[in-house]
Amino acid sequence: MSLNEVSSLAGADQNGVGQLTKVTDSTGIKEYFYTPHGEIKETKHLPTGTDFVQIVKYNYNNVGDLSQQTYPSGMIVNYSYNSIGNIISVSAQKNNTSNIIATNLDYLPYGPLSHLEYGNSLTLEQGYDNAYRLTNKKVTDTFDKKYIYNYLNIQSIDDLLHSSLSQSYEYDLIDRLTNAQGRYGDLSYTYDSISNRTNKVVNSV
Repeated sequence: MSLNEVSSLAGADQNGVGQLTKVTDSTGIKEYFYTPHGEIKETKHLPTGTDFVQIVKYNYNNVGDLSQQTYPSGMIVNYSYNSIGNIISVSAQKNNTSNIIATNLDYLPYGPLSHLEYGNSLTLEQGYDNAYRLTNKKVTDTFDKKYIYNYLNIQSIDDLLHSSLSQSYEYDLIDRLTNAQGRYGDLSYTYDSISNRTNKVVNSV
């Protein structure tokens, strides 16, 4: 079988009609198993050239949210949810030791994540505009960026900790990207009458 060849099988009796159950390609064989409700409950991966089967198991709560994943290493990751199905904490345990990955997750109405606290005590804060486009993202002492938009497209990403990593973008009247500036240089693009990109010019910083 060549690198790009893939064979698959779907619809074994225990998995219901049409669900993918097995994929064989150059990386090995991967099998999928499902709950009676159609959620994936287990994957088995046998990498090419090995005899060690990597098994990942999945458990769900009463409303079908993923509550636990068990990895081949023995690590177990647990997820907790609020009453409307948003994740509010993630923890991991292995060898009888438990660690917080993220906790105190907060959301804006209708979903976007606005706040979380990592297990290493760093805090993530995210702000949005009225269209729920990300306007700022900050992680304590490590990441602080501001996002500015026109009516449709992003115009700039300002890195407030490392100004050399800031980026800006320009568009034509039909919203095609014509210029991008950042640490990668000054990029210019031109298009034909049906919006195929015809040219790219790169000027070094």
